[in-house]
Amino acid sequence: MDNLENGGSKLHQLMQPLNIIRLSCGNIRVRIAKALDEGDAEYLNAKLDRIEEQVTRLNQLLQDQKTELTE
Repeated sequence: MDNLENGGSKLHQLMQPLNIIRLSCGNIRVRIAKALDEGDAEYLNAKLDRIEEQVTRLNQLLQDQKTELTE
């Protein structure tokens, strides 16, 4: 059980920064919309989309690991 708890704790610790990154992307989008012209905003929003896609991908991999630990 210790290995299961330890593994779950480590996964949780890895997932927390991902949530912060995702929230930060949303906050940056709000600032971009107000501060930049359309072309620059579009470019940076595309980059933020890519970051969010990769965060989602990593989050799913971690969720899969968590599921495997509990099986």
